Amino acid sequence: MITTRIMEQNIMTPFSNGFARPMALSLLAASVVLSGCGNDSNPRPGTGDDHDHGGLRGRLVFTNAGSDAHAYVYDLDAGEMLPDLHLDYPAHSLYASPGKRFAVITQRDTGANPNQVQFVDAGLFAHGDHIDAANPSLVSLTLSGETPAHYRTVEDQAALFFDGATASNRFVLFTDASLEAASIMAADSSLAAHHGIAEPRGEFVLTSNATRDAIEVHELHGDHFHLEETLAEPCTGLHGGGSLEDFAAFGCDDGVLVVAQNGATFTASKVATPLRVTQVSGHHALSQFATFATGNQVMYAVDPVAGTQQEIDWSNGAGATRSQHQIDAHGEHLLVLDTTGTLHVLEADDWSYKGSVAVLGNVTGAQITTSGTEDIAYITDPANEAILAVDLETVTLLDDERIEPGFAPVGLAWTGVVEAGDEHDHAH
Repeated sequence: MITTRIMEQNIMTPFSNGFARPMALSLLAASVVLSGCGNDSNPRPGTGDDHDHGGLRGRLVFTNAGSDAHAYVYDLDAGEMLPDLHLDYPAHSLYASPGKRFAVITQRDTGANPNQVQFVDAGLFAHGDHIDAANPSLVSLTLSGETPAHYRTVEDQAALFFDGATASNRFVLFTDASLEAASIMAADSSLAAHHGIAEPRGEFVLTSNATRDAIEVHELHGDHFHLEETLAEPCTGLHGGGSLEDFAAFGCDDGVLVVAQNGATFTASKVATPLRVTQVSGHHALSQFATFATGNQVMYAVDPVAGTQQEIDWSNGAGATRSQHQIDAHGEHLLVLDTTGTLHVLEADDWSYKGSVAVLGNVTGAQITTSGTEDIAYITDPANEAILAVDLETVTLLDDERIEPGFAPVGLAWTGVVEAGDEHDHAH
């Protein structure tokens, strides 16, 4: 059992006039059960959520469009902006760390700006049998490397792949524990430059090879990796990757490359598809991969055990085009935002259609994240300077959850504490 204990503290909350006033967090001081009690620890009325996802509601981290080099943090429990943080350079992309405590912010070369990665500690973390809340802060760790491009999280690990020709590290591996210590776990500099991917799998990382037509297996050795093997099954045009409990998968010109892991043994096979697959998503709670083909209209559900695929009508007959998609934090829903601004929600256990809701008039710059403690998705609406909330159980907009930061939010990550029972080790 983990309870929430928040000490009363004053947080300076910025307002548009440039001044700040203290915001007391003592209102959050109620004890909250994280796991094992069979009811939701902090339910929103009307969500229909019957899960014990645990913890406080969490905090959203986002940035501002244009040249603003700041990270902003919104506390969902208090309904307030927390002190913003000054970044070295404007953000390019923003992600959550695998344990959801940190935000990972890449900064790409735009002339005067270097290529680097900074990390924000959003301030909510488990401490013994309770949750501590602190002001957001920058982690004293900055990664340098040309074109930080592809970020993947699997269970408690994250891998970031650098595409650039002069990147000193081709990929790095880290966890929330390593970020707490302002460090990474390991890095690899042996791979030649290419537009690639690194998929963490326990003591191993699966990567594309330099010609992007095969998967390499790299084993962790202290702070670096050794190349163990290149899997024989080809995957030309390799793009996109994801993981289930015991499988990884990668998009190929002729289908999906499925890699089964049994301890230190990796076995690859191909599931053929009519169209090239460019997007692959998975979750440890699921038995199938959700994949999207080139053109962003066709979805295939790929069963790695049966070695089969099935086309899924993800838009319920609308013939829509995918703008982006995401499997929610609990592995319960597949969210697909189409190019018209409609959000489609499917049940992830069987890909049945659950419903849709019109959320955006303009999908340019929009980003989706999902809560780790509630069945809620958050979507940035840069055109209207807002962040929207969607109840995934009822597939409806939550008007009372709309956030208006006063600028166009870009990038979005949910941070907070999720129940310990949601963690798995799939490197059996």
